[in-house]
Amino acid sequence: MSQTRSLQAVSSACVLLSLAACSGLGNEGDARSLVARGRFEEAVRVAAAEVERNPDSAQAQADHRDATIAYLLEEGRQQTFRDEDDAALVTFARALEVDPSNKCRGRDRRGVGGV
Repeated sequence: MSQTRSLQAVSSACVLLSLAACSGLGNEGDARSLVARGRFEEAVRVAAAEVERNPDSAQAQADHRDATIAYLLEEGRQQTFRDEDDAALVTFARALEVDPSNKCRGRDRRGVGGV
């Protein structure tokens, strides 16, 4: 499988992760809303602050995980636009590693460097 096809397969799987991360929208300044508006870096900061305030909150932890995944997916997407496909593959693999229980983990990921 060519590197481009591998990148497309990983990108497709990651888009599904991103959609799952955005499935519930909350208040305008919360992490989910920020992700939905494409403000990924800010979403990660807001979610991290919420985890610090409420470290035992499963929702805060999930929001932080989802914001981090969305941020990494956007970073990988931008890398592909800059023709940095090897870096993008690593970034997409990092996004998959954020949530080891995600259904995409078990799919064929040849070409992702075995990560």
